[in-house]
Amino acid sequence: MERKSFLKDRRAVSDALVMLLLLAVGAVVVAGIGSVLLTKAPKQTAPVASVAVVPTANGVLIKHEGGDSISYSDVQVMVYSYPSIQNVSGYPTGLNSTTVQSRTEVGSNTMFNTGDVRYIPLSAGTYLVELIHAPTQQKIASNVVTVS
Repeated sequence: MERKSFLKDRRAVSDALVMLLLLAVGAVVVAGIGSVLLTKAPKQTAPVASVAVVPTANGVLIKHEGGDSISYSDVQVMVYSYPSIQNVSGYPTGLNSTTVQSRTEVGSNTMFNTGDVRYIPLSAGTYLVELIHAPTQQKIASNVVTVS
């Protein structure tokens, strides 16, 4: 007789089913959120490079002193008169344009590598020279220089 009453007692079955359903719904929600967050493409970052902007008698030298190599096509050279911050005629331009001349004896025609030097001819004055990584629009280098 005890055995029959044991089989008829089903009070705990509905509580167990509810707990299993809650766990399943929670697992589906967590998996959905995780898949959305993990499938997004990583944000592109600018290359990390030590670039010096050095004034000379008739212009500015841009020296790659270390860090990541940078594709010339990814670099935009911005030259502003300083302190008025107005674009100088002919800029912005690329780092491999005819305006910016190579001062490196041996180097790549497509990449700005450690040791490479580029020259920007400028008239006398004070300028803000910036190198911008075009794909991310982040500054690689920025310096105020006085050309005598």
